[in-house]
Amino acid sequence: MPTVELNREDLESLLGMRLPEDVEELNEILAYVKGEVKGLDYEEIRIELKDSNRADIWSVEGLARALRGFLGLEEGLKEYRVAGSSGVEVYVNPRLKDIRPYIGCAVVKDVKLTDAAIRQIMRFQDKMDQTYGRNRRRTSIGLYEFDLVKPPLHFTVAKPKEISFVPLEFDEELTLEEILEKHPKGRDYGHIVRQFPVWPIFMDSENHVLSFPPIINSNDLGRITEKTRNVLIEVTGTSYETVLDTLINVTVALADRGGAIYSAEIHYPYLGMADDVTPNLDVDTISLDVSYVQRFTGLKLNASEIIPLLEKARYGIAESSETRIVVQVPCYRVDVLHPIDVVEDIAIAYDYNRIPDEWPQLATVGKISDETIFRDYIREIMVGLGFQEVLTYIMSNPETLFAKMNLKPSRVVELANPKITSMTCLRNWLLPSLMELLS
Repeated sequence: MPTVELNREDLESLLGMRLPEDVEELNEILAYVKGEVKGLDYEEIRIELKDSNRADIWSVEGLARALRGFLGLEEGLKEYRVAGSSGVEVYVNPRLKDIRPYIGCAVVKDVKLTDAAIRQIMRFQDKMDQTYGRNRRRTSIGLYEFDLVKPPLHFTVAKPKEISFVPLEFDEELTLEEILEKHPKGRDYGHIVRQFPVWPIFMDSENHVLSFPPIINSNDLGRITEKTRNVLIEVTGTSYETVLDTLINVTVALADRGGAIYSAEIHYPYLGMADDVTPNLDVDTISLDVSYVQRFTGLKLNASEIIPLLEKARYGIAESSETRIVVQVPCYRVDVLHPIDVVEDIAIAYDYNRIPDEWPQLATVGKISDETIFRDYIREIMVGLGFQEVLTYIMSNPETLFAKMNLKPSRVVELANPKITSMTCLRNWLLPSLMELLS
């Protein structure tokens, strides 16, 4: 489950209230977002979130946004609107189609950043890259000082030794190939691009490098400070939907810092894919039957009682009647896929502890399934005929799989941090495990 580290003062500032010092009292508040305190001091709060689907609450801004609703500080739908066009156009190179084909951009202007806010944004960026972005393979995020960028922008490709720039946290100019060898991020994520003859590069109209996605930003344009007021957000990746969802969550987090959102236009060269304007902050709707809510919560709630609970969970109401409610789903709630997701939030807003216990009315008696009985018969027959049943681990090691079988090593899925030397990879065939048993 994701664990987030938050600056206590920053969270309290976004909430507009002081948090309790007592861990149990704090856990009662965090229960609304399925959170639990794992570490607490005067400066930092470490929270484990039991819901791995809600990327919006992995940021301090998103967590504060959700808690303000449940605590009654700000209820109802929080709408985000695009104030206008940023004037940014991004041209995508067709050679990226099989490498890293998608990009989304937005500009947030007049954002108020402190040192604590920047640290929180960097943590959120890293958390999104590691989890939602699958260690930057599916998506990665870049933030830039927009006032230094000269549009139009180009998401293009370069050969490993063709372009050089100063990467973030470095003071020397390196080629893309040298970045993979010398920079810590290059060593961590270089495997994502190394297999290709050309690598992604993000540049402005004056050929200044913004970043080498998904590896590292430039030290010149890719650094934000407390003096930064206008931020360019870029998300690249291999999944179109994930790129757009990630962009929305980062954009609205910065907007919660007082910024105004401006769009960018993406020009795709791929056949059958139209140009795009990002971000898309449209509100979605879900139709919810009152009887459906009653059935799954076990509560005899009517529409007038359900609506305040929805607003507490930061949903909006498009229309309602005695039997049906049309719910407005915020743009950042990309985890809401079905009416049951909304019902869960209603139950949380009502408070699980207030829901009375109820024993199931139908008694059931457990028994072994027919399939298991059949398998047991076959097992007994085979053993009776002289066969031996073997249960082996799916984990093995290259020595057992290849060296002891007199074979050349081939590619297998290996563990990054194996605990024992005999189990370092997934086996790719069964015979070595059987031979090991016989030995």
